[in-house]
Amino acid sequence: MKFSIPFFFHLIYVVVCFYDLKEFYPFDDTRLYKLTWEKPDIEPLAEVVENTQDGGETVSDANPYEGLESLKMKTANGEEYLCYLPNETEEKKDEMLEYTGPNPIQLMMPLMSLLTCSYKIESYWTYELCHGRHLRQYHEERDAKKQKLQEYFLGYYDKDKLEALDKQFEENPLKAKDVPLRKIDSLTLPYLEIKMDGGTVCDLSGKPRSTKVIYVCHPPGKHEIYSIEEVSTCEYEVVVLTPSLCKHPLYKPVESSEKKITCTPIGENPKRPVALMELESESLLLRHQNILESFGLGSDSGIQIEVRALGPKDSENLVTLLTTAKSREPTEKQLEGGKGEVSGPPEIAPTVQYPVDEKLIEDFLKGDYCLYGGTGWWRYEFCYGKKVNQFHEEGDGTKTVIHLGSFNRENHLKWLQDHTNKRPKPHSERKQVSQYYTGGSVCDTTKKSRSVEVKLKCKEPGLTQNAISLYLLEPHECEYVLGVEAGFLCPLIQEADENGEIDLQNVLKKRVNL
Repeated sequence: MKFSIPFFFHLIYVVVCFYDLKEFYPFDDTRLYKLTWEKPDIEPLAEVVENTQDGGETVSDANPYEGLESLKMKTANGEEYLCYLPNETEEKKDEMLEYTGPNPIQLMMPLMSLLTCSYKIESYWTYELCHGRHLRQYHEERDAKKQKLQEYFLGYYDKDKLEALDKQFEENPLKAKDVPLRKIDSLTLPYLEIKMDGGTVCDLSGKPRSTKVIYVCHPPGKHEIYSIEEVSTCEYEVVVLTPSLCKHPLYKPVESSEKKITCTPIGENPKRPVALMELESESLLLRHQNILESFGLGSDSGIQIEVRALGPKDSENLVTLLTTAKSREPTEKQLEGGKGEVSGPPEIAPTVQYPVDEKLIEDFLKGDYCLYGGTGWWRYEFCYGKKVNQFHEEGDGTKTVIHLGSFNRENHLKWLQDHTNKRPKPHSERKQVSQYYTGGSVCDTTKKSRSVEVKLKCKEPGLTQNAISLYLLEPHECEYVLGVEAGFLCPLIQEADENGEIDLQNVLKKRVNL
C-alpha cells in the first residue's frame, strides 16, 4: 500500500498522541510511503514506550526500532498501534554547507556562450533552440527550382538578461526553498527557468510569442529538447535535459525512493485494522468484477466472485476468493450411458462483444453525437458528416475555435479520385476508412482554407476497447489528419461503401449487432 502521509492520517486513523507539528516538516504529499504491518518481536510492546520531556516518545534498548520516531495511533474501532516513522535525512542541506561552487547561471554560461543550438523534429515543424539566444519554429520545403521557408520566432534572450540573472543569484544566495520543482515522467525535478520573450506577433492574441525554457539536471543528457508544449495561446514551454546543472547540489533530482512506516499492534489487537481489511476486500471484489465485465463476463456469465473478510485472529489471511461456475444444462456429449450424469464441468468460453447502443450509433451517424479529444491547450471536436473543429475553452467559458473542415460529398469524391489509395480496402483486410473534410478557416500562411482527412479506425477487443481515442496530426501546414479510434466503429467500418461513406438507413435496416 502506497499513499501520502496526509491521506493516511485523514482516512484511517484518529491521532491520540500529538506534539509539535514542526516534527513533520520533512513529510509532504509528493513523497511515497509504504505502510507495513508487523507483529512485535518483544512483549508487551506498550511497556517499552517511554515519554520524553518534550512530549515525544522513544523506545528502550529492547525495542528493535530504537532510534526511530514513533506515534501511538488509535483506530475508530479502538484498535491501538505503535507506528515507527522513517528517518528523514537532509542530505541537500549538508551538501549546501560544503558547496562553494558556481551558481546555476554560471554553470550554464559555457552552453549559452558557445552559441550551441538544440533541435527537435516533429511531423511538420522543426524547433531550433539556440541556448541564450532564441527559439525558432520553422518548416522548409525544397524542390529543384526554389526553396520555401516558413518560420516563427517563439522568443528571444540576450547576454544582458543573462548577466542580470547571474547578478541576482550572486546577491541572493540560493536556498533549497527557492528552487522550483516540477514533475516530469513521474519524477520530481528541480529546474532553472529562462524566460524568452519578444517573439513573432501572434495572430490570435495580437501579442508577441514567448517561451519558458526549463533546464533540468540529467547526467547523461546532451542539452537535448525533451518536450515542447503550447501551454496557452502562443505561449510555449520547453524542457531541456542538461548535465551542466547536475554539479549544483540543489539541482540534483529529488530522491524518489519510498519510505517505510512500520506499525505494530499493542497488546491483543489484530495485526491489521479490521476496517482496513474490509476496505481492501471491497476494492479487490470491485477490481475482479471490472476485469470480468471487460471480457464480457457479466452477472449472467456463470462466474461468481465472493470476497470474505476473516476475523481479527485470522488477519494473516485477509481475503478468500471463491470462483465457481453456476450449474448448466448438460449437453448430449456430456451425458454418459443415458444416466444423465455430467462427465465434467461445462466449459465457459469468454466472449467479447461490442457495446449495444443503437441510439448512440444513430445519433453519431446523424452528426448529433460528437466526439471530443485532446489533452493539451487545444482540444478537438468531430461531428460525423458535419464538421471538425479545434478549440480552446477558457475558465470563464469563452472559446477560441478554429474550423478545420466540413464534409462536402462532392469534394470528398474528387479527393478519392486524386488519391485512390484512400479508398476502403476489401472487407477481409479493412481496419479503417477515410473521409475528407474541406472549407475550414483560412490559413494565415498559405492563404488557403484548412482541410482534414478523418481516419475512422477499429479498436480491437481488449480492456480498453470501449475507450474512444482522438489524435490530430499536421503533416503539411494547415492540412490535418484526425484519427478517431473506437470499438463501436468496427462494425460500422465494415458497412462503409466503396467511397468510405456509411449509410445510416442501411445500418439500421441490418440491425448491426455491435
